[in-house]
Amino acid sequence: MLPAGFADLEPFLAWSEERDDERTQRRLRASVEEVTALYEAVLPRFPAIMAHLGGVDPRTMGDADRTLLCLSVAFVEAADTVEYYVPAGMNGPEDLLRFTSAHDLLGIALSRSRDA
Repeated sequence: MLPAGFADLEPFLAWSEERDDERTQRRLRASVEEVTALYEAVLPRFPAIMAHLGGVDPRTMGDADRTLLCLSVAFVEAADTVEYYVPAGMNGPEDLLRFTSAHDLLGIALSRSRDA
């Protein structure tokens, strides 16, 4: 579920993974068409997303705002794929799957906001 005003992005809820490794795997295993669809849907809405999230206290962030935050992070990561890798005929560097995030900063921040 997303905050009011963002229902048009609900078809992309599966992209709103909290963990870095889950977002990376989803992005690299998705087809170019799927990544591009996410990118094209969120791009024009991104200023509104940032304006909305800018008014949310991360210490009291509700589930809908948390989902929107995760979706926006997925969009930023997908932008790299669409803008750089798709024109080269691939959906990302294959060796990126070998990368293991040791810190998962978004996941840490979100878990702390839940505990507050």
